[in-house]
Amino acid sequence: MPALLVALALAPVAGADTIYTYAGDYFGTYTWGPNTSGVYTTADRITGSFTVADGFIPGFTQGGAAFTGGGMLQAANGDYSPAPSVSGVLSYSFTDGHQTLTQANSTAIMYLGIPINALNLTDGGCSPCLYQYQLGASWPDGFRPGYWNIQIATPTSGITTSLFGDRYDRAFLDAANFGMNGQAVGPSAATSARGPCRRCPSHRPSFSSPRDCSR
Repeated sequence: MPALLVALALAPVAGADTIYTYAGDYFGTYTWGPNTSGVYTTADRITGSFTVADGFIPGFTQGGAAFTGGGMLQAANGDYSPAPSVSGVLSYSFTDGHQTLTQANSTAIMYLGIPINALNLTDGGCSPCLYQYQLGASWPDGFRPGYWNIQIATPTSGITTSLFGDRYDRAFLDAANFGMNGQAVGPSAATSARGPCRRCPSHRPSFSSPRDCSR
């Protein structure tokens, strides 16, 4: 089961960006059809990370925080309005062992179901209830992201990982060269960790808990 690992410092860090890291399962398990072809083998998998700018406010969507723009933003009076289509992603790099896609050679859509915090919730409730995504704190114990959608594409190839009811990883160079894994699943397994700015290894499909990196 994929897991999201995100390492965030508990205390706010001035000028700190947030890094989300993904380590997918190896290609080979796929419920609905062939899983590898051409140069891809069951020794390949998707790994990568993306960095979100300090202070970026992602839009709310059914598929999680919209890091590449869009969704809805909530005003102080509780009303919602469309979020501007401004990307909060400073950089990204994802690889499948045969290609490495970055902001320099591809385009990306990135949604991630991170925790949501009720800002003004009291014993008597809240009116209006105000919410925000928890970008600057460790995930609560036992938190399991229920959805994410990372789609990275060039004119001829691509890398995708998603969890929205079903889990699905796919990478391809062309119609003859591809690798996949996926299945019908429930909530993903997730962990969180804190640490310096470095790649956090994972031994199961996972997005890592956010980590803050001072610039």
